[in-house]
Amino acid sequence: GKQLFMNGGAQSVVRNNIFTSRVLYQAHSRGQFYNNRVAGTFQIISSSGWANEKFKIYNNQISRSGNDLGATYALRISSSSYLEIYNNTIAISSTNAGYAFYAEGSFTATSPISFKNNNLYRLDNNTNNYLFRIPNAVAYIEGIECDYNNYFSQGPNFVDEYPTFESWRTATGLDSNSTQLNSQFIIPGDLVITNPLLFSTGTPISYINTDINGVFRNTQNPTIGAFEQLLAPLVNLGNDTSFCGTTYQLDAGNPGSFYLWNTGETTQTINVTASGTYSVFVSNSEGESSDTINVSINPFPTISIIATEDSICAGSQVFFEVTGTTIEGLFWNDLQLNLIERMVMPDSTTVYSGYFTNAQGCTSSVEKIIYVHPIVETSFEITENSLCNNSGTFNFPSGVPSGGTYFVNGNETLNLELSNYENEFVVVTYSYTSTNFCNTTASDSIFVDLCTSTNNNTLNTNKVLYNAVDKIVYFEGDSYLNQQFKIYDMNGNLVVNKTITANKLKLDVDLNTGVYISEINFREGVVISKIILIK
Repeated sequence: GKQLFMNGGAQSVVRNNIFTSRVLYQAHSRGQFYNNRVAGTFQIISSSGWANEKFKIYNNQISRSGNDLGATYALRISSSSYLEIYNNTIAISSTNAGYAFYAEGSFTATSPISFKNNNLYRLDNNTNNYLFRIPNAVAYIEGIECDYNNYFSQGPNFVDEYPTFESWRTATGLDSNSTQLNSQFIIPGDLVITNPLLFSTGTPISYINTDINGVFRNTQNPTIGAFEQLLAPLVNLGNDTSFCGTTYQLDAGNPGSFYLWNTGETTQTINVTASGTYSVFVSNSEGESSDTINVSINPFPTISIIATEDSICAGSQVFFEVTGTTIEGLFWNDLQLNLIERMVMPDSTTVYSGYFTNAQGCTSSVEKIIYVHPIVETSFEITENSLCNNSGTFNFPSGVPSGGTYFVNGNETLNLELSNYENEFVVVTYSYTSTNFCNTTASDSIFVDLCTSTNNNTLNTNKVLYNAVDKIVYFEGDSYLNQQFKIYDMNGNLVVNKTITANKLKLDVDLNTGVYISEINFREGVVISKIILIK
């Protein structure tokens, strides 16, 4: 009968053949053997792949009936590595001792074999036969990968060293997703699985898209063995739905089937971007099915927050306004109140967030970050109590922090021209602006007197003391008898006007906490003192 002997060489591709006798690879590298039917023994001796180019054996039916000299094998591998043996149906029927699958060699983690999605079957019940054997499997375990296979024997014996499937799995840790089910082959003919419990039990292999007959594989859970078996499709697009957004995905399921949507698309899934009725027709070799769904797409509300400022200084207020289509109010996460507008005064940088739900139940959220910069402590003090208006220019003392600006009566100035004032208080304001443009101010005042003599600088200006508890003013030093004594508040209002009759004077008014200016008139000039009253 037709047979194959591949001796030496590399990278051969053997596919879509029927071999009625033996197939042998010997000392061959990186071959590909797929979509073939072998009615005999398939043997691979000293034939390996490379780490980046494996020797691939897949989608083959390998069935050995009869007896060989010595042991009988369906698939035998020896001294070979870097093998990928996937989606093969491997069966044996013999009255002689033998194995459906036999693999021996020095498999390591760096030169492995991989055995997946295969259906191993013993058609005989010979007590001398075994289903498969990997001698010293535990010793070679780092180089062996076995999973998603089905192992079934009509007779006794599983593996030489392991009498049961569970003992094999326990000892090796392999085949955690494999099964032991009767494939229910229809004999004679191809060994096609008819047991639906084995349909869709494999794992996807990237380069195996069809089976031995060219039937498309289930892309998510292919059938093990050489033949893909599809269940008749059952389509369920779900209940009619209403959702918020712009795109909704419909999935017809049943991977590997033929699809036809009423939109003209022929894929398993489609993206819906408009409300409407959608239907799909699905078919495969086992049957057909269809389903229809009504989809309503509702847009999310479009909203935004407009703030008068994004960055403020501590102590300042910010006004929020919510804008958008059909907005009736926004629920703020910090208040849970339905407000379109609000005023806030955060102490530190704060995130204000909220959400709005429209009549269709679609919710949009927004947030606004208000950055808060701390203010800088500012101070300013004039140590003099009074100045004569004929004393020229008065230079302001330095404010803290330095680098600010001075204002008199709202006008920016560098110093004070005393001749511009007479018998009045002058308020000086020091204004400082930080690097974050936060402004703070501090103020102090000084009395500018209309002096008729240039000798007033010789007057003692620290003559007046005030006892806030007893409301008594004390005069120290020279005699002030019969002199007129006046007290002004910082706004220039006269609050005390008395004639001095002794070195202490009882006041009949209660002065509030604050700063005051006292004035005593002499022929030579005016003595003015600053009184700081703290009760």
